[in-house]
Amino acid sequence: MREAPIVSHTFGFHERIPLRPNWSERKTAVAYSDLYGCPPRFWIDIVAALARLDELLGSRGVTGEICLFGGTVMVLVFNARISTRDVDAIFQPASVIRELAVEIAEERRLPLGWLNDGVKGFQSESAETTTAGLPQFVHLRIFRPTARYLLAMKCLAARPGEGTLSVDREDIETLVEHLQLRTVDEVLDVVEKFYPIERIPPKTQFMVHEVISALQQSG
Repeated sequence: MREAPIVSHTFGFHERIPLRPNWSERKTAVAYSDLYGCPPRFWIDIVAALARLDELLGSRGVTGEICLFGGTVMVLVFNARISTRDVDAIFQPASVIRELAVEIAEERRLPLGWLNDGVKGFQSESAETTTAGLPQFVHLRIFRPTARYLLAMKCLAARPGEGTLSVDREDIETLVEHLQLRTVDEVLDVVEKFYPIERIPPKTQFMVHEVISALQQSG
């Protein structure tokens, strides 16, 4: 199935945005700020970086595709976080976009690794992607994983985080609620649709159990 991939302190301001803007409405910065009562810097910075990538691709006569993953999607689409450290993505043509990402980093004073493809190790052969909730450009098509696929990826990673904080766990909770899953088996069934059982580590089951228990107690 193919339904059609910010960033930390670099892109984000530290106030929660109450509602994701409708890209088709093309709100101005002033209008968005007036409507939601908070500065739109986060949205402006990440979309501006992608728009600049589109411009640079166009100047070379190249059309690119980028699939955003991880925290980028949790922030842009699910409004589940204030920020994330970088943009996890898979993109083509890879060498051209890597080169242009460096140019954008220098122009906008971003970390050189602001766009990285480390997420490749978590790809599934049964990947589901969509364009829903994302801006689109003339020379750059932007995709993201479906909620089910992103949940499976998050569960497979199941990173414990620092201290009691686990960003993966928080993201899993958000996606489980979004998908209206109620039991451990329902969540693991989603994971197994994308990854073979032998690839799913014990830590995935532990974290899923913790998430479901926490949601049941809070519900």
